[in-house]
Amino acid sequence: MRPGPDTIFTIGYEGRTPEAFSLDLEANGIKRLIDVRERAFSRKPGFSSGKLSQYLAELGIEYIHIRSLGSPKAIRDEFKQDDDFDSFAEAYGKHLSQQTESLDLLLESALEKPTAIMCFERDPARCHRSIIASELHERGLSVRNL
Repeated sequence: MRPGPDTIFTIGYEGRTPEAFSLDLEANGIKRLIDVRERAFSRKPGFSSGKLSQYLAELGIEYIHIRSLGSPKAIRDEFKQDDDFDSFAEAYGKHLSQQTESLDLLLESALEKPTAIMCFERDPARCHRSIIASELHERGLSVRNL
């Protein structure tokens, strides 16, 4: 059974190939992928914005990068040093509270067609996309992690 139109998906590409990643998207009917990394660059082949958007377009999946929903470098650097996710979540939550327009765009996108938000981390519980997903859940969307 497919989730309803009020569902947003989250996915991380850590440990996946572009092919396995896209199979998960296709299996769940995703038609739009929204990249929520501050920098849409990856050392992992196939996951930088140019290659990824081209690859997904061939599969009929739209790619959008919303930089403002990425975790700012200073917040990421602090988290890398202290590994304190609670502090990270608090700092990122403050950043996110100032991104109303981007969150509105994300909500509209999810209601328009099956959408997933993407970042690097495999575990959504240790990633800023879980904080974005929580905000969208508060706005009425169901959340499903892939």
